[in-house]
Amino acid sequence: MFREFFKDSFYFAQKYYAYIFGLITLNMIIAAVSMIPLAILIMLFGMFLGVNFNKSFNSDFSTFSGAVAGFIVLSFILFLVWMFLLIVFVQYPFIKTMIEITRDKQIVKRPFEIYFQAIKEKNFTVGLRLIGLQILIMIILLPIVVVVGLLGFAATKVDIAIIKVILFILCIVGVIFMFYVMIRILYSQTSLIDKRFGVMESLKFSVEITNKKVGFILLIILYTTGINAILQIPLTVIDFMAKDLTETHMLSVGIFSVILMVVYFAILPYLTLLQYLPYNMLLKRWEDEQNQNVYVMG
Repeated sequence: MFREFFKDSFYFAQKYYAYIFGLITLNMIIAAVSMIPLAILIMLFGMFLGVNFNKSFNSDFSTFSGAVAGFIVLSFILFLVWMFLLIVFVQYPFIKTMIEITRDKQIVKRPFEIYFQAIKEKNFTVGLRLIGLQILIMIILLPIVVVVGLLGFAATKVDIAIIKVILFILCIVGVIFMFYVMIRILYSQTSLIDKRFGVMESLKFSVEITNKKVGFILLIILYTTGINAILQIPLTVIDFMAKDLTETHMLSVGIFSVILMVVYFAILPYLTLLQYLPYNMLLKRWEDEQNQNVYVMG
C-alpha cells in the first residue's frame, strides 16, 4: 500500500503542483492581510475605551485599570472570532480542495474553482464542528500527556533503581500509546469536512478507516519526517558553524540559508499533498472492504 502511495504522491504532485503552490501562497496572503484589519479594530477598541498604550502595560502593572482589562477581554474575543472566520473561509476551503484533487487519478479537477466554491458556502457549522473536534481531541490526549509527564518526573526523582526502570518503561509505553491514539484519530478533521460528520462521528470514522492500517500511516509519517529532517540538517549545521565564521563567510552562509528556504518552500506543495492523499487511499480501501462484505453476505 505504501508503494502505491509513493507512486501516487508524485503523480498528483506533477498534476497539481502549480495549483497547490498557488493555494498555499493565496492562503498565506489572506492570513497575513487579515491581520491588518484585526489590528486596526483592536486599536480602535483601545481608543474607544480610553486606553493609553504608552502607559497601560508597565512591567509593575501599576497603571493596570478596568479599561485595560476590558480592552484585553474584548481583544481576546475579537481574536477568537477572527480565528473562527479564518477556519471557515481559509482552512475549510483549502482542506476540502486538497481532499477533492487527491481523490481521483483519472478525473481532472479545477482546484481554484473548488476552493472559491467552498468559500461561497460560508459553512459556519463546519467551522464550529472543527473547533469542537480540536477541543475534544485535546480532552482525549491531555490525560495521557499528564500521566506520561508525571511518570517521567517521578522516574527522575526516585532513587531506587528498579522502580526508576519500571517508571521509565511505563513512561515509554505511555508515549507509544499516545502516539497510537493520535494515529487512529489523525483523519478525524479530514473526514469531518469530507463527509460532513459530527464531532463524534468523525472521530469514530477515523478510527474505523485506520483499523489495521497503523503500519501504513507510520511509514507515511516517517517518510514525511525524513524529508523535513533532510531539509533541516543543512540549516542546523549552518547555525552551529555560524558562531565561528567571519562576516565575509556569514554573507555566503546567509545566501545559502535563503536558497535552502526557497527549496523548502518549493517542496511545500508536495509535503502538503502527503497530508491528504493517505485519507483518500484509506477511504477507498475501507469502501472496497465494505462492498466486499456486503457482497459476501448477499
